[in-house]
Amino acid sequence: IPLEERETILSFFFRDMTMTMEAINLPMRVGMATPRTPRWRMNIPMKQLMLGNQAFARGLYEAGCSVVSSYPGTPSTEVTEEIAKYDEVYCEWAPNEKVAMEVAFGACLAGKRSFCGMKHVGLNVAADPLYTCSYTGVNAGMVICVADDAGMHSSQNEQDSRHHAIAAKVPMLEPSDSEEALEFVKTA
Repeated sequence: IPLEERETILSFFFRDMTMTMEAINLPMRVGMATPRTPRWRMNIPMKQLMLGNQAFARGLYEAGCSVVSSYPGTPSTEVTEEIAKYDEVYCEWAPNEKVAMEVAFGACLAGKRSFCGMKHVGLNVAADPLYTCSYTGVNAGMVICVADDAGMHSSQNEQDSRHHAIAAKVPMLEPSDSEEALEFVKTA
């Protein structure tokens, strides 16, 4: 291999997550990582396996969400529990879904990105502030996560929240996996 090409080749050994340049005889430069430097010390991003709710919470954090107000109810509870692990984000449990959405709406009116989470039946309770948010507008991003429980695994009925989104004239994103959950929430 010509010397010019050798400087651009990197080989990763995933057995111990360290980078090696000895395996391909790359010349060492001042300031370069040593062959035994772990990836996390070189600021090389590592992939992490996440469930959808964890990825959603990570996306909120990466997008700069600073206020989270939710009403607990499976399967939406886990998003708020995960985002609460980030110290930079103010999180609270609201007494009901309407109050949760109003808190998130107030935060985004004040210029802070916000999030509100609830189950599909909770969207009926929060319908009044949802429609108000829709025609009033916001001054910062506001993400509303409604966890539809298709098949009624932990709910008393089955409901399709897409009808509320259409009626309120708000965009609705439906991720199909964890990676899309992370990307979609940052887009929203």
